[in-house]
Amino acid sequence: MSISFRLSILLSVPCLSALIPVNPAFATDSLPSEATLAAELRLQDVTAWAVARNPSLAEFRQRQSASQFDSQAAGHLPDLQLKYEQWSVPLRRPWELGQAGAVMLGVQQVLPPMGSLAARSEAERAQVQVLQHAERARRLEVVAQVEKAFAAYYQGHRQLALHQEHSSLVSKLLDLARVAYQSGVRSQQDVVRLGLEISRVHETLVHMEPELGSARALLNTLMNRPVDAPLGPPADLDLLALMPGKETNVDASAKRPEVQMAESNVKRGEAMVNVATLNAHRPMVMVGLDYMYMPMDMYQHTYGAMVAMNLPWLNPGRTEEAKAAQHRLTADKEALESTRLMARYEVRDAQMRMRSAWASYEVLDGDVILQAQRNLDTARSMYAAGQSDASALMDAARILLEVRIDRVRALAHLQEAAADLNRAENKQ
Repeated sequence: MSISFRLSILLSVPCLSALIPVNPAFATDSLPSEATLAAELRLQDVTAWAVARNPSLAEFRQRQSASQFDSQAAGHLPDLQLKYEQWSVPLRRPWELGQAGAVMLGVQQVLPPMGSLAARSEAERAQVQVLQHAERARRLEVVAQVEKAFAAYYQGHRQLALHQEHSSLVSKLLDLARVAYQSGVRSQQDVVRLGLEISRVHETLVHMEPELGSARALLNTLMNRPVDAPLGPPADLDLLALMPGKETNVDASAKRPEVQMAESNVKRGEAMVNVATLNAHRPMVMVGLDYMYMPMDMYQHTYGAMVAMNLPWLNPGRTEEAKAAQHRLTADKEALESTRLMARYEVRDAQMRMRSAWASYEVLDGDVILQAQRNLDTARSMYAAGQSDASALMDAARILLEVRIDRVRALAHLQEAAADLNRAENKQ
């Protein structure tokens, strides 16, 4: 019997667990309770739930962990091969293996081109960084989605409350008009107009309920809760947090995860070019050591050794692979420059929209609402004095309602602009 042992040469690769930070566990025991969400909905509570439980973020974290193991596997040699050979078995009696001239058992190891394992490990480490930045980018997107969905929920809830207040106001005016009509002070036309206004408000309320339910369903989806899970009324938006501060220089966009992800893609491309170049210019070697047992020979116990290598210089495909890797690297560099330009634009655009939204809110929150309220008070006094009819009173009430709704919308738009700015400036 011959046993062949092919020696393996192990390359030392640093432990990646010491080089690559592992994502921290997202604990859910510190999240606000379901009862808290049902009592009053605060933006920070929704954000905490979404970051901890959103399935898309969990997907990125799992892919990142998988990539870390891939990067460790890339530094290992190919599988060790076990070999068995039977020599000189008579064809007339092939089952008599014991009469064979030699039996050989062995192992053999393929050694990639020198330096290629280190280059592959570098490429996989860059891929881990790509996924880390991708997870961070997705987290910023989720937070921005939460802030915009909360703005829509806030707007829908506040608009519904304003229409209900308007309906209550018109109902009181209708009662006064009926009393005045029965007393002969007012005409029946005033009663009809106020009754039509109440019907119009009720129709508006019917259309607003589904919109509010849609915003509620989106928030629950982002928090990975049932779409019909109860949510309390939204808390007031934090005006201090929404107030525009000092503008961030557009160069701060370099810290955007999309930019850093593109930079890691370039690093990975450089490592892959190195791998392809090494494969094209350095041979792959196979080494082995055999132990042989030859019962019919004078020397029954012998050994054998072998060395083999490929000839990459004779294979034009290796050169083509290196050129393809170089073109992919050039494409990654162009993608990096494009991402940088877009990141700078998004920062500047978000800053401009934030200033515009704040200016619009300030106008509505100041003189406009005061003037609309004074207009209604004046119209009410004139109506009570018999100097105007219900039409003028209704116009004044509608103007106040529209102005208050515009203020709520301005606040919601301000929150949406702040969400885009936070994402553009890499804040959460």
